[in-house]
Amino acid sequence: MATTTSSKAKTKTAKKSTKTAKASTKTTSTTTKKVAPKKTVLAKETSKTPATAKTSTPGKVKKPRTALDASTKLRIFSAVVFTGLAVAAVLLMTSAAYTLTVSYLTRDALASQATTVFAPGSQAIMDVEVRYALALLLGVAAVFALISATVLRKRYQQQVNYGVVPLRWIGLGIILAIMAEIVLALSGAQDLAVIKLVSGLMFIYVIFAYLTERRHALGLSSKATFLGGLAALSLPVLLVVGYSLNTYIYGMIRYPWYVYAVQVTFIVGLLLITKNQLKQIKMKKKWTDPVFVEKKYAMINFLALSVFAAILILGLQSS
Repeated sequence: MATTTSSKAKTKTAKKSTKTAKASTKTTSTTTKKVAPKKTVLAKETSKTPATAKTSTPGKVKKPRTALDASTKLRIFSAVVFTGLAVAAVLLMTSAAYTLTVSYLTRDALASQATTVFAPGSQAIMDVEVRYALALLLGVAAVFALISATVLRKRYQQQVNYGVVPLRWIGLGIILAIMAEIVLALSGAQDLAVIKLVSGLMFIYVIFAYLTERRHALGLSSKATFLGGLAALSLPVLLVVGYSLNTYIYGMIRYPWYVYAVQVTFIVGLLLITKNQLKQIKMKKKWTDPVFVEKKYAMINFLALSVFAAILILGLQSS
């Protein structure tokens, strides 16, 4: 009986231990099930991290503005317009011409009795038709506008970004010289030396303007060169105004309307160029950006030349 009782006790003890093992197994599995979701959440969060990084990454990086981006279209458009105006000038304008002369001293035959008396003389050397002079002006402007936007665009862009643009000043010097010659010839100047002197002053002004821009880019004082450019520029302007006054006072006549119009266009264009450079060296607001400055020069060039050509074509159009 005792043996039977002990075996029963052992059986009960074994059953209890089995139940305890099952309970511990359930507890372990429950714990495992509870912990597993936490790991899954962390894994999901970790897997979401790259997606979050993608959404937080910025978009495409914008390229810095360049002179090519800012004014290439305007310069190409200017070249097309100038070419069209040059063709219109040749086809639509009359053959009106101005005479170029050379001045010299000669013997006055009537006054030279006992001694030789000298008197001023002049000799006509050529007649230049206005339409061909205007076509030359527009052709030069078109060529410089086109090559700066195509063939030499990289060099031009580098010059603009640096803040010194020799290519612009070379083209501007030739354009201003031809404009000044046309304006003076229409105003009554015939002496070749006077006309070429004025065109030379235009080149001197451009040289001073270039030096002003270069010294400003280097951080040096540009006041002296700027004033030197103004002095060179003032002489042609005074000469044009002087011819207008002399014609009205001594000739007692007035110019045709288109002569006054081209005079005003020429002078206003010079003032706008000077004003643009003055704002550049004084660092006025947007003029601290060399791309903006260059765009202003291109706009002034386009407007002044277009108005100048349109006035002459309308004023001297063939009937």
